[in-house]
This record gives sequence, structure tokens and C-alpha cells, in this order.
Amino acid sequence: MTDLASWRDLETRFRALQPQDREKVFAEWVSIPFHEQGDQWSVRGADERVRTNFKWCAERAAAKLGHPGGSSAVCYWLDLLRRDSPHYRGGMEMVGDGAARSGGTIDHVCEASADYCLKLEALPALPRGAFQRIETAAREARERYERDKAPCFPLSEDFSFLEQDIFRAAGRILELLRLFTEQVLDAHLKEYLQSAPSEVAANQTLLEWVSGNVRTLAGDLWQGFGLALKYAPVLSQVPESEQWADFWRRMAEPDSELAKLNERYENSIGDAIKNRIEHYRKEAASRIAGEAQPAQGEPASVHAQQPESSGGGASSRQETATEAVTTKAPTERHRTRRPRRKKAAKRKAGKQGPKTNREKVKDFIARMAAAGIKITKKDIWTVAGYKSRRDFEQFQADKKATAAARHNFTRVLSMKPGAFSKLLQEKRAPVFPSPLSYD
Repeated sequence: MTDLASWRDLETRFRALQPQDREKVFAEWVSIPFHEQGDQWSVRGADERVRTNFKWCAERAAAKLGHPGGSSAVCYWLDLLRRDSPHYRGGMEMVGDGAARSGGTIDHVCEASADYCLKLEALPALPRGAFQRIETAAREARERYERDKAPCFPLSEDFSFLEQDIFRAAGRILELLRLFTEQVLDAHLKEYLQSAPSEVAANQTLLEWVSGNVRTLAGDLWQGFGLALKYAPVLSQVPESEQWADFWRRMAEPDSELAKLNERYENSIGDAIKNRIEHYRKEAASRIAGEAQPAQGEPASVHAQQPESSGGGASSRQETATEAVTTKAPTERHRTRRPRRKKAAKRKAGKQGPKTNREKVKDFIARMAAAGIKITKKDIWTVAGYKSRRDFEQFQADKKATAAARHNFTRVLSMKPGAFSKLLQEKRAPVFPSPLSYD
């Protein structure tokens, strides 16, 4: 694979595309789930040169994530922004022939892309072949879902709009979506497990990104069922309009069957994602431990090869074991104590050593305050993609922190105040509303 630009370089390029004195560049998305056209993206605003440069940058960003390239690369990048960016605003309307259509807009798509590049710095890259395998597996999972859902989908000629039959069909759709979620999640995590098991075990940002991607795919399908359920009777004129309107009035109640169905969907998909991620994290930890096993067993094999004296007996063996201990133990003590002696020597000489991680955190908070942004330590580990303080405290203490944690927190502490503030607002914003909504 060619050496692609770093995420920080792409962030700079995206941000430079939108000068303040020009018309903004924005992207419009429309989905027509009942027709073959599928999802459609349109990049508009500014002039042709700016739009073309944006598409080129989007293709490079998609390629850095493993996309094979081509015209679909821009749509792939915009789909990620639609899922994760706070700049996206969605809605729903009707088209002229009565079919349902949902759509939305990314108002400042250049700025949204730049902000998203900062988020993606913590993700490991995949080879292009891996992305193609993920795409193939996801497409096959979608085809299985489309095939199996047909008998219980509202557009089917045999679909029954009796209330008990509607919820029976919805229960079957939930089963199919849980299976779809597991299959697509497996496709992603198998590739990351193969190329970067340490990232699967420790990189919380990666796991949240993958699970969010899968959750959005399932959410779109669940919303498609809801759209079909509401608008299919409009097309086929069944059931009676008054009866159907009464059904939706009752379903708007907080404790309705529809509300329970939405809650059941959230729990089902959430449990599926949680269980699969836990499975792959254990598998990644097992692989890492297996790779480290030869190194741990090496001293035993060396001692096993020590020759025994023919006349020394137990005394000779004891001397051999004593030699092994006396030659190894000082070396280990020397390795662990040398840095402390070195730091002590620096202090005695009056020299300033490198700052500790705790001091770097303190300086970063002070730098944010000087810029008018008041933050806490929790904000730092939140932007880094962590849900608890454990990894952050280990990083501060300069011990036991994983390589991924050191990378993530170092990256955050190097951010400029504006970039940090935007990512913090994005982390605080709700990303996944309940998808089965008809208002």
C-alpha cells in the first residue's frame, strides 16, 4: 500500500478547503428504501474546484481506512460522517408517489471531515484486502436479511395488518437484525484481530468505532421496517384509514407496545454487540499471551540444559542453581534501578529531567484554561475514547499503561484548544437516537 497522508495532514487539508469568505460546502443525503436507487449523496456549494478537491481528500481518507477506492469512496466517507458527526442533521418526508424517504444534510462538510480526522488518529489501519473482505461479508449479511425478511415485511402481499400479526412480524425482524449485527461485527473484528490483536484488546476507540458502524447499519434497517409499516397501508389502502390512525395514536403513548418494541430493539442489538466484543477481546488477549509464552519459558529451557557434574551430585546441582541465580538477579536489579539512579544524578546535578505524564496533564489543563476553556481530567479521557478513569490513572502514574493508552492520551494532550473543544462537544452529544420513530 502506498504511504498515505497522516490523519493530521488530512485534517489540515480538509480545513483549508473552506475559506471564510466563500460559500460553504455541504453534502445532502437521501434514502429511498422502497426503490432500487438506494442511498444517494450530493456534494454542493462553493465552486467546482473546491468540491472536486473535497472529493479527492475524501477518497484519500477512505483509502486510509482500507477502502479500495473509486466513486464509492466518497459515499463511504460521507456515510461515516452521517453516522458520527454532530454536523449531520436528519429528517423524513414523503415523495410524490407516496413512498417514504428519509434524508439529511452535513452543513459544513469540510469542517466536519477535518474534525473526524482527529477522531480517527487512534484507529489502526487495515490493508485493502481486509476492507474488501469486510465489504463482501457485510453485503452477504444484508442479502440474507433481505431474503429472510420478505414474508414478514409490510410491503409483502401476504403481510397482515392485524395488530397481533404486526408485532409478531416485528419480533421476527428483531431476530434477523440481531443475526445481521453479529455477522457484520464478526467481519470487522476478525480482520482487526488478525492484523492488530493488541488494538482489539486495548483500543477502546476502535471498538466504539466498529460497534457504532454496525449499530448504524442495523438502525437503518430497523427504521426501514418502521417506514414501511407506516406508509405501506397508504399505498395499498389497507387497513381502514380511521382504524389505522387510531392504531398510531395508541402507539404514541409512552408505555405502548411500540415503545416496548423500541426498547427491546435497543437491548437486543446492544447485547449482541457487547457479547461479540467481549468474545474478541478475550481471543485477542489469548493470542497476545500465546505470543509472549516463548519469552516467558526461555529461562526454564536454559536451566534445563545446564550439564550436571558426574561426581558432584546434589551439591553440584545446588552450585549450578546458585550460579544461575547470582548471575541473573543482579542483572534484573540493575535494569530496574538504573533509571532511578540516573534521575537522582540529574537532580543532584540540578538538571531538569523530562516532564512526567502527570505534569503534562496539569500543563494541558492550564493551557486550556488560558484559552478560556475550563476542563476536567474526565474530559481528557472522554475525548481519548475511554469510559472510565483506569487507563488514564495508569498513564498519569507512568506505569502499567498500555501502548494504545499512551498513544491516545499523548495525542489528546498535543491538541490545540479549538480542536479539543469540538471533539469534547461531539463526545457529549447523543449519537444514536431510537431509530424506530414515525413522527
